[in-house]
Amino acid sequence: MSNAVRSRPIRRTRRWRALGLGVSLTCLAGLPLTALQSPAEFDELHAMFSAFRLDSDATGEVRGVTLTRESGEIELTDGTIALLRPFRGNRVGAVYVGPGRFRMTAPIAVERGQLARFFGSETIDHTFSGAFMLFTDETLQELEAAGVTFDGGARLAPHERLIDAADEYLVGNDTKDPDRELMSALLHGGRSGHSVFYAHLAPGGDRSSGRALFYQVARRMEEPIAFGRAVNRNTYELITSFKPAQAYLGDPTARAPRSVGVQVDHYTVDFTIRSGLDVEVEAELSIRALEPGGFWNPFSLTTSLRVDSARWSSGEPADFRRGRDGFALWLRVPETLQPGDSAAVKFWYRGSDLLEETRDWYYLTSSTYWYPRNGGERSTFDLTFHTPKDRELVSIGSNVQDTVVGNVRTTRWVTTDPFGHASFNYGEMASSVLVDPRIPPVAMTINEQAHRTIGVQRARATGLPETDLALVRRELEGDVANAISFFMTWFGDPPITELRVTEIPFNHGQAFPGMIHLSWITFEGMGTKGYDEMFRAHEVAHQWWGLGVKNLTYRDTWLSEGFSEFAGLWFLNTVLEEPERYLDRLRDTKREILSRRDKAPPIGLGTRVASRDNPRDYQTIVYDKGAWVLHMLRNIFMDLQTLDESRFVGMLRDFYLAFAGSEATTEDFRRAVEVHLGADMGWFFDQWLYGSAIPTYRVEYCGKELEDGRWAVTARVEQERVPEAFQMYVPLRLDFGNEGSARLRIGVRGPLTEVALPPMPRRPSRIVFNEFESVLAEVDDNGWRCR
Repeated sequence: MSNAVRSRPIRRTRRWRALGLGVSLTCLAGLPLTALQSPAEFDELHAMFSAFRLDSDATGEVRGVTLTRESGEIELTDGTIALLRPFRGNRVGAVYVGPGRFRMTAPIAVERGQLARFFGSETIDHTFSGAFMLFTDETLQELEAAGVTFDGGARLAPHERLIDAADEYLVGNDTKDPDRELMSALLHGGRSGHSVFYAHLAPGGDRSSGRALFYQVARRMEEPIAFGRAVNRNTYELITSFKPAQAYLGDPTARAPRSVGVQVDHYTVDFTIRSGLDVEVEAELSIRALEPGGFWNPFSLTTSLRVDSARWSSGEPADFRRGRDGFALWLRVPETLQPGDSAAVKFWYRGSDLLEETRDWYYLTSSTYWYPRNGGERSTFDLTFHTPKDRELVSIGSNVQDTVVGNVRTTRWVTTDPFGHASFNYGEMASSVLVDPRIPPVAMTINEQAHRTIGVQRARATGLPETDLALVRRELEGDVANAISFFMTWFGDPPITELRVTEIPFNHGQAFPGMIHLSWITFEGMGTKGYDEMFRAHEVAHQWWGLGVKNLTYRDTWLSEGFSEFAGLWFLNTVLEEPERYLDRLRDTKREILSRRDKAPPIGLGTRVASRDNPRDYQTIVYDKGAWVLHMLRNIFMDLQTLDESRFVGMLRDFYLAFAGSEATTEDFRRAVEVHLGADMGWFFDQWLYGSAIPTYRVEYCGKELEDGRWAVTARVEQERVPEAFQMYVPLRLDFGNEGSARLRIGVRGPLTEVALPPMPRRPSRIVFNEFESVLAEVDDNGWRCR
């Protein structure tokens, strides 16, 4: 693999170990049909999950009962069952001990592929030896209707052992912080008829069921159905997640408006950095209720920050709760707020571990969760920072204040357009402004002293000369300016009026609205093969893809990362005029992609592409294969006679302008492609976005001279390692020596394709199959087999 500096995904990792924490709270939804009203009640819920208790007077026998929950069936064959003790008068869980069987499939192909990838079949049919169930639906009524009587008398020791085993997955080792999405749904689910069912299935007697499984249906989650397996003693791995089958029958581009929790319309943050890197923060959130008040709303705040207090703008204290070492910050929204009503709440918090120092750099331990975030919605920001006067700080938005009083420097940064997230960078950096009439102003901040130190150390160790910072700065400024200009020309204006480029002491990059964190490595100018240039252009491209157009769901992440990766390649090809490096880079990534063919999930699985055993798949599939998809579309759109790309450029531009400042899905992009091509492209998206197959082509040609002196040529293509209906349009270049060349496309479909090419003036001296690496494929070209 190359040593290219690569950006990393901006995403929140769902804590399935704390599904754990999230799923453990499933048992809460059996509460009375009102949200929990007081912090004391909230605390009582947390305390419950550290010690589930059985009711010795509520046990019974079960024979032949099947619980059907959406796509899954849990058959309780022949055993005993014990209910958990009531919580606030509600039965919320049960433990079954005895043989059972779990069956499930998924309603969409991409998720059935996941089941086949992990279990060798698109349908799960596993045995289990016991089930620990938490529920807020009709489970208890179903059991009673099936003849189960809870009259006591059963021996509880096996049931208690199963609780102990399941609890390893339900509660994390160091925190009782529940999964916030599931917790949010449970805490006020009863008000809207919401129900939750969760089952931990103990390993069965056959070899195929050697791991514990979990199955969950949480109806108010974006994807209510989740299934996975244990990967060690206390960690689950999510394998498949999807919506109920009926949800996939409608318009795939339809938007379901968010209707739960709150929307944060504006943040006002006052942030103080002490000389010892301790921070003190006041963060005021202007929220708008999306449902009737009286519920707890979760925000995200890095665990390195401790919240001291919270207060509404009216002066009333705000009820909030946070688990020990918890990531979720829960705020109780008053009953007085109705949908559409607004209010402001202020949090006071502090910490000593948010900022750290390494190798003359300061860095944020959490670049996106240093303020209470409510998800990915767009908000406006008013950010004020108080720092030691000899330090530089850059953030998003317009810098409307920069003053020094005594030893304190105060800067204020304001955005007028709403954005999905904000960040800043801080340290001993030198700033300069790049002025180019083609683009908005670009501020560059570089830690020159750190680079000098690194250069001296490298020179002593290797004898190599120190880095010429002035030269690297000019090259970097040139790449950034040219990338901005190129993308403005081809995509349209970005949603920013100025850009700040700064560096971080890591080997990745990260983009924010109007601000880019670049790896310190790219400031050293040590890259080869154009990787530095691609990396810089990739991060610049995020101002359009990922920030200008935001992917609507985690499944659409390639619209950010794959698009930006392709933009970096395109910049290398077009602006730097290095088409061979462009193709070389594609060939490099093709080798990585082929090494995972039939093993890695498809692009359409989004952030879930990375598994515990193969975390590298996220880079290989979402970034690299995502870029390949756009490269293939580029070649499909291209006029082969003139090599004109205006239709492809027009499609991307129209797609960007249609969704700039909002969210898009893969299906939105498919529709844009189809409009500009004038053809149904479902086959292409099914193969390359929702499938994993990559073809191998075995090619040969036959030709004969006709009576009029022209030549008839037949191309014969065998297609392997893909489904029988797999198809692509593959270009051919026919060379005629001094008489020039001709290009055409042939449709390849099925195991064998034979195409009679148009009559030619003479026998081609050479035929190039799959010119420009137009299709991601292996090609075995056997040339002429007959004449």
